[in-house]
Amino acid sequence: MFFTCGDDKLIIAWDLEANKLGVYVGTGACKSLAISYNTEFIAGAFSTEGVEIFDASTGKSLRKINFPNFRCMNVDFNLGDSEIVVTLVGALKSHVNTYDFKSFLGSD
Repeated sequence: MFFTCGDDKLIIAWDLEANKLGVYVGTGACKSLAISYNTEFIAGAFSTEGVEIFDASTGKSLRKINFPNFRCMNVDFNLGDSEIVVTLVGALKSHVNTYDFKSFLGSD
């Protein structure tokens, strides 16, 4: 299985024979995606819309987080999925932020 994303707002899960397994619809151009270790969650970095977390099995959007005045360029999980890393680019400065994933998701 592999995943793709692009400016068409879609994250697509594929099998090795290039058959679509699932489509996750974001809110803007997807610049990066990350898959949790056990493929439970998919995180998308949507340029001007922020980060969106999806349930990988249902495709349901679980949480959207916007970062005003910044473009979201990258998202990734750490080893163990306890943290999520977000790279943001602004007009004058860029940031790399690390968040506790359970807090980021909104569940403590």
